[in-house]
Amino acid sequence: MASSAWIDRDRFLEASYSGLMKCGQGYITIELNLADPIEIGDFVGLFAAIGDQYDRFIKSSRPDLAGESKIFIKEIRKGSIITEIFPFIPASLIEFMDEAIIIAMFAQFFGKQIKDFILGKTEPNATKNDLKDYLNVVQAVANDANGHATISTTTFEKGVWRTRADFSFTTKEAREAAATIEKQRLDLDRTSSSDRERQLMVFKRSDRGDAGLGIRSGERVTIEDIDRRDLPLIYASELAEQRIKHEIREADRNIYKLGFVVDVNIQLRAGRPIAYRVTAVHSVIDLPDDESP
Repeated sequence: MASSAWIDRDRFLEASYSGLMKCGQGYITIELNLADPIEIGDFVGLFAAIGDQYDRFIKSSRPDLAGESKIFIKEIRKGSIITEIFPFIPASLIEFMDEAIIIAMFAQFFGKQIKDFILGKTEPNATKNDLKDYLNVVQAVANDANGHATISTTTFEKGVWRTRADFSFTTKEAREAAATIEKQRLDLDRTSSSDRERQLMVFKRSDRGDAGLGIRSGERVTIEDIDRRDLPLIYASELAEQRIKHEIREADRNIYKLGFVVDVNIQLRAGRPIAYRVTAVHSVIDLPDDESP
């Protein structure tokens, strides 16, 4: 029977399958039913992808933490492979929520991403690495003549193991998801830009050091008329850099309570701003107290 006792990372990595079943609170099961033999790269890629996404899921909840997992192939028979993934959950995260809840939340979150791709919906916050992982998850089934995959979670609740099928997809659906993912990957590779004049720019992170022209400086700014997010700053003009660096290094005013009226070239990827290239600084103004960070 499972115990709620938490085990540390070293004990988790050394634990056997039976040991994890005794002390763990849940695991994820992947069942592949395939008409054709699976290519080993697709097989390995599937589990590596889910492990990577689990790690990112944990980090999104607690950026200071990293997740890990152990994978066991439970059963292989003709046309079917059953694999179980036991995720390691850091103790400091368990302080905030139950281990079984964390596992269920991850499966639901990841399942929604795959379902959206099947429906032709892109994921606006997905990175290239995310898209690579999603593609690896569906690739084995997409390459099969008539395959099917089911991903479920099993959690220990009130003294009983309970299994829930979180999501599944067929070869047809996997191919639809793969097509959506590939389209989004191509869109991410297309970077364009647009110009805006006399925009109010406010610093969220500054740096006293010099920055090379045309490369990201490490500084971050907001231009709320364009995007409420803070984005990387790129100096496209020496005069603009000199004017801004003067305020950072030599002026008596607080850089975070100043507004810079600038001309800016917006770097876009898939139609979304990803950085600002400042080409000119027209003026520097003091922000009202209620507008400063």
